[in-house]
Amino acid sequence: SSLTIAETVQSKESFESKARDHGVRIEHYHADNSRFADNAFRDHVKAAGQSLSFCGLNAHWQNGVAEKGIRDIKEKAQTMLLHVIDKWLGAITTFLWPYTMQHAVNVRNSTPFKHEDQSPMEKFPPP
Repeated sequence: SSLTIAETVQSKESFESKARDHGVRIEHYHADNSRFADNAFRDHVKAAGQSLSFCGLNAHWQNGVAEKGIRDIKEKAQTMLLHVIDKWLGAITTFLWPYTMQHAVNVRNSTPFKHEDQSPMEKFPPP
């Protein structure tokens, strides 16, 4: 189920509060044309002194950083799942795909990127 516009704005406020706790001010949003195109969201962005731009329909290349991250996670999960299927033939199936994806996300968030000394979770920990 998707969020209502009120829940979307509340999520935006919660995210920005967390970012402020870490010394980060959100200046710009680049979003799809779903809930983020609603006037209430646009008005909230404007009132906060932020800017907003939109991706074109089916224009995944317009958000290359996010798309690359998604592809990396998918490829890591695929590699892990194929490896365990090969090692435990018959015991492991593709029904574990959602868990493998979650594990790949956890690994990505817990591992520092090249030339960095902190992982994403260390930079921006959960509450």
